[in-house]
Amino acid sequence: MKNQEVILSNFDNISRIYGVHHIGNEFIMIDNLGDDSIPEDMDSVFVKYPIRITCNTVYFCVQGTLTVKINLQEYKISANETLTILPGSIIEIVDSSVDIRIAVISFSNDYFSPTEHIEASMNISQIVSVNPKISLTEPLMRECIDIYLKMKEKLKQEDNPFRKFSLKAYSYVLCAISFEQLVTKPLEKISNTDRPMSLYDCFTELVQRDFRQHRTIQYYAEALNISPKYFSALIKKVSGKSAGQWIDEYVLLEAKALLKSRRYTVQQVSDMLSFPNQSFFAKYFKAHTGYTPTQYQTSID
Repeated sequence: MKNQEVILSNFDNISRIYGVHHIGNEFIMIDNLGDDSIPEDMDSVFVKYPIRITCNTVYFCVQGTLTVKINLQEYKISANETLTILPGSIIEIVDSSVDIRIAVISFSNDYFSPTEHIEASMNISQIVSVNPKISLTEPLMRECIDIYLKMKEKLKQEDNPFRKFSLKAYSYVLCAISFEQLVTKPLEKISNTDRPMSLYDCFTELVQRDFRQHRTIQYYAEALNISPKYFSALIKKVSGKSAGQWIDEYVLLEAKALLKSRRYTVQQVSDMLSFPNQSFFAKYFKAHTGYTPTQYQTSID
């Protein structure tokens, strides 16, 4: 099911996938809620390796459970919960229950900007990046699914000149329902006086930004203006993983996503991740995964 990966990563060749409703390369709807939906076996749709998505994606879970890693952080959603993933994120489907019933909407920023008419003081993107999971009441989830089904019917009306306008209007309503829950729920904030956690948060921001060019503990310790020894001990104490492990995990996550995209050669991936040469990258990758980059790239999923 190689074509299925576009549901979560990009919009190429989307019309070939059974049960997907879409507008060109801008807007996609897919679910297993009805007769015209995708097969009930969601494993055939949810790819199980890391991919970088280029679109906004929202999961509406009606039944069962879905576990997803977003930039190495694991989230599990169940009935009456949603998960919002922003463009540029690297995601990996960890598990889905056999009874999963779910609806997914993906859209490009060019098609629809969900925060366009929200006051600038509400930094929705920042809130979503920290709190991508939203719990809804059962009536609110039913309302969302009712709107979703109306959108799907409207999406089928290819000759309707107001189709795109109507879909955008429905999309704003869906976003309003979700965002209202998001901005009104209490956020789990870390006190600014908690220096270890504050430094850890700064480290994770830095490593997400700089891991392609920098993989040394010394670089991140200097960026945080602390000694490498204290930095290493702090990250281990706060997160349970060493700083080196976090750096390696981000590098490997990106490497896997780039390789599985099949858009780049091993040499190109090596260059993109600032390895001195392809041989060094291959040894690094195999030491951590047990596979050479080529073996991983060409493996059947």
